[in-house]
Amino acid sequence: FSPPVAPLPGLARFLRLLTTFDWDSTALVVDTAFDSNPVTDDVYRECQDLADAARTPAKAGSGVSPPLCLSTPADKAGTAWTRDTPAGPPWKRCLALAHRALAQLESAGPLAHEKQIKRVMRRVTVDFDALLWLHAGPDMPRHCPALSAGDFQNMKQQNQESLLLGLSPIQRLVSELRRRFGRFALFWADEFKGDCVAVLWKPAEAVEHPLSVQRAGATFPLAIAGGDGQARGAVIPDVVSMLREFREVGGDIVRDIEVLSGARVVG
Repeated sequence: FSPPVAPLPGLARFLRLLTTFDWDSTALVVDTAFDSNPVTDDVYRECQDLADAARTPAKAGSGVSPPLCLSTPADKAGTAWTRDTPAGPPWKRCLALAHRALAQLESAGPLAHEKQIKRVMRRVTVDFDALLWLHAGPDMPRHCPALSAGDFQNMKQQNQESLLLGLSPIQRLVSELRRRFGRFALFWADEFKGDCVAVLWKPAEAVEHPLSVQRAGATFPLAIAGGDGQARGAVIPDVVSMLREFREVGGDIVRDIEVLSGARVVG
């Protein structure tokens, strides 16, 4: 492809690649040195063979096969970028959103109005179970004094409330939530607006499990929740307590927690 002359064609090309490429069986070879040393047919075939060999053990049942493989001439097996990430559910959601966004752009046509284009980038929360609403932008230093730059006297006055170099509170929050509660839920951060973290409970963890040391945290006995005698010793996730802990982990930057209608796990 020649370079796009405007942002919209570039976005449309990217969405079309996401929605039409055979990610399950083919590695996407990224030519990182196209201008100086383009990928030859032999290098392309070598990338495909090595990438397929790297994914074969997982396909055979010894592990979880990554949902896609990005290969480069320097990393022909595609293990640097896509060996461990992304996970299956986030990748499926990415493809679903790409399909919807591409359909919106194609229906708008070449003379798309700005409002129609913005619909592609809108935030969709119907597929999630809960939302953590955060203080963001100019409001953050006021609600979160610990994040304010006002204590540093060598900064100019106009920068004291806005200059936060190298700090991403929402990423720090999501990382901590994944570390503590990643067994029970998936977490997504809206990094564009910076005011929301979406929560999706894992269906496999919503069912009852035998009580064990590994499953003792963030659970409570099923008998308390109305289970019968046969469920003695079984536990289920304590969703209400986890939602309270989400707020405690976020501290001052969390302004509200919203449980969406139709949430699949009810505390």
